[in-house]
Amino acid sequence: MMMLTYRLLLRVVFFMMFSFSLNAQRQTVIDSLQRALQKTQADTTRLKIYNQLAYQLLPDSTQVMAYTQKAIALAKTTNVTMELVEAYVLRGRLLYRLGHSDLASKYYRQILTIPNIENYPKAKADYFMGLTLIEGAKSNYEQALLYGNRALKIYKSSNHQARCQEALYQLGVIHSKEGSYDIAISQYFEALKIAKALRDTQGQTEIYNNIGLLYNWKGANPKALEYLFQALSLGEKQGKAGLLGRAYDNIGVVY
Repeated sequence: MMMLTYRLLLRVVFFMMFSFSLNAQRQTVIDSLQRALQKTQADTTRLKIYNQLAYQLLPDSTQVMAYTQKAIALAKTTNVTMELVEAYVLRGRLLYRLGHSDLASKYYRQILTIPNIENYPKAKADYFMGLTLIEGAKSNYEQALLYGNRALKIYKSSNHQARCQEALYQLGVIHSKEGSYDIAISQYFEALKIAKALRDTQGQTEIYNNIGLLYNWKGANPKALEYLFQALSLGEKQGKAGLLGRAYDNIGVVY
């Protein structure tokens, strides 16, 4: 036990070192996008950068709203539908994270008002995915699962693997909250398979964290630690402070 405690302390020191660099890394990406924005006059490129900046600046409400406003205005004049959808999704995510579910829902529903949206199945799936988050936050699990499964069906039919992974992950979260641990674990493993195929190490780390936590809730602590240490190992390789923090917290819960 002392050896494990010492091992964890060493990892905590490692985590703290990466924590200091996390904001600097994020700021580097933001600075790079802003420089690119200054250099280009192409509307489609500027539009993408507006949304990318908004994503990087989450949850800074002032800047996210400012950049998405520019994206919405430009997307409407240039008729770039999916970037308009992305701007609405980013606003929805921001408000959802800030705890304003009703306002978030307003922006997700804006997706359905876009002309000819029926020609963009992924946009409709993104709408369903947004409502999945909102209904889940309200503990309306039955409705959240309905929306999530509708989104997943569309993503699968269009072979959009990254979105399938996200949908499966969120469905796992909802099943976890409602106490259906075995179903949640099954969906996490399905999401993990996709994450590995896509070489999405951040996604894998998040999924390992959740699987480990669920096994802990089921009372299977050795299995919980097996997956949590996999999350920790991947988090260390990526230098992701947030992911490492979750792994440390969850391992602490098990011990």
